Amino acid sequence: MKKTIISAVVLAFLSGCGSSTEEQSTTPPQIEEQLEKSEFEFYVPSFIGKSGVLNIVEPDSNTTMNKEVADITTFTMSLDEQKRYQFKFTPSNSTITCPLEAGCGRSIRNDPNDLNGNNEIDFGEPLTAELTHQASIFSVAGVNKVIFSPFSTLMFDRGLANNRLSLTSSPVYHLTHSNQSQSLSSEYIADAISYADVITQHRIRELGSNFAQTYDIVLNETENAAWKSYQSLSNEYLRILLLDPKRSVLYSGQSALVNSRLNALFEPIVLSNENEFDADRKKALLVQLREAIGVLRLQEEKYSDELTTRFNEIEVLINQDAQRAIELLSTSILDAVLEVSPAKDSFPGRYRVNGLTIDYSDGPFTWKVSGVREGYDIEMDVVMPTWRKSASLGDKIEGSGVAKISKGELTVTLDLSDILLELDGTIDTNNSDSTTGDGIFKGTITLNQPDAELKGQVDLNVKRQLLEEQLDTIVTSFAADATLTTTSQLIPIKVYANERTPFTVDSANLAFGIELGLELNGGKDLRLQFIGDPDMLSELNQGDVFLLNNNKVMEVVLRTAGDNINLVARGEHGYWLDLKKKGKNYTGGYYLGDKQVGDIQTVRGIPGILFPDSTFESLF
Repeated sequence: MKKTIISAVVLAFLSGCGSSTEEQSTTPPQIEEQLEKSEFEFYVPSFIGKSGVLNIVEPDSNTTMNKEVADITTFTMSLDEQKRYQFKFTPSNSTITCPLEAGCGRSIRNDPNDLNGNNEIDFGEPLTAELTHQASIFSVAGVNKVIFSPFSTLMFDRGLANNRLSLTSSPVYHLTHSNQSQSLSSEYIADAISYADVITQHRIRELGSNFAQTYDIVLNETENAAWKSYQSLSNEYLRILLLDPKRSVLYSGQSALVNSRLNALFEPIVLSNENEFDADRKKALLVQLREAIGVLRLQEEKYSDELTTRFNEIEVLINQDAQRAIELLSTSILDAVLEVSPAKDSFPGRYRVNGLTIDYSDGPFTWKVSGVREGYDIEMDVVMPTWRKSASLGDKIEGSGVAKISKGELTVTLDLSDILLELDGTIDTNNSDSTTGDGIFKGTITLNQPDAELKGQVDLNVKRQLLEEQLDTIVTSFAADATLTTTSQLIPIKVYANERTPFTVDSANLAFGIELGLELNGGKDLRLQFIGDPDMLSELNQGDVFLLNNNKVMEVVLRTAGDNINLVARGEHGYWLDLKKKGKNYTGGYYLGDKQVGDIQTVRGIPGILFPDSTFESLF
């Protein structure tokens, strides 16, 4: 089947798309509609107190109310729709507890938070931290879910809109007409950022969040270490979720979207002020849809062959061989360093391990590795000058190195400025196959395929674990901020990935999120985020797509079954449409939250919206 891009898929089922001005007006009519109620739900992470006081402010009328709630996560209330509301939740018990089954690290001497006196802050024990829970949202009809986190508080404090970061039609902390997947994804993001904030406070034993202040600093100091630490800790929380047997099944299904969206929130860019909602907001999605289709349609008509080539180049570059190559490189570094090491009192010399030839020296500890694994040629030069042995804390090994792997016309090179191996214990000199732990690799990645190169910064985390009585190494997180160079393009690309099935041996089943920046005629600021398998990038019905065009965000989900098509497009301000095509018949609805404000019908083969005042507005 010929692969298509957004324009081809959408416009293929529009007969006679170039309608005359008589058939298609340019300004949507004002929709006369009766205002309804908005139903509100709320969420705070599980490690934060649930009872307390909810303060609600409606700024336009300057009205305030307070609600005593026994459990904020089960509390619901009704408010008017299409109004701006500001929420603040103050728990009656400000204690924040350790959310990790494995605990939150060592306690200090005579630590009052160490309730059982084992010198550890265990799951459920108090942390030295406090958070403020605030959010500002624009209400729509139906269910509105408000998700509190340090990020929602930051956006509230600074009066900002996060849509350009998260590529979501509504703020990432405000869900309208959402499904379980969207709700879970936003909750995981709130959990991760809240975890990062409270752990940061706890480690320095100082109450009070510095998250917002750090954001202000990073706008002028993009390499700010404190901001990067918040991001790193947030990602650490996601890796812990992935490896939690109880929570992994639910989380792994959302992991690609969560991974991409969370890291996007930490981009240090200046954001626009919180969206204003005026009388013209009802036409917002129609305008967005026309602009997006106009851009993509222009691309399809003028750049059809070129764009197909561009997307195919990315698919070929990030293929299954490239994915396996990255896994094998990290596995080989672990195998070499753990099998031949000072911990085992290895003598300098040549060794053979799992198909690899290792030339080992001890001044400093150096491994020169070559060999073949699974048909890949591997070369590595690794130096690990720092080696801490500790049975209680786990061995910690630090260093740097260069690793290269190739197969056919594929070559992947990792120039690693930082290699950190943190073991779960110490190496068993009699059975190193039982040694488990984490590998963290940071540096530069260069991925070469014929006529294509991806080069940029990489942050790779792997877990070496025992599964079904055998060692297995999985990718717990992969992040690349790079530039893609081919014969037809030079574009920024961000790639996020993690193992989708972490408890299946040799699964090599990665979940991907990819973000592209495309400067093309008619769409100079076009950004596209794709959640799905990279080899399906050019097939819109195989993944979810999030677009930023002309500084406006639109979410597009399209699914096909034979000639039947279902297109869902979500725009800003709570508007969305559901378009279904069966044969030549188009049906569906135009919605504001859960309220239908227009009916999709077909006139002369063109889908449009029939409004309550009997006016008809073509969608495209």
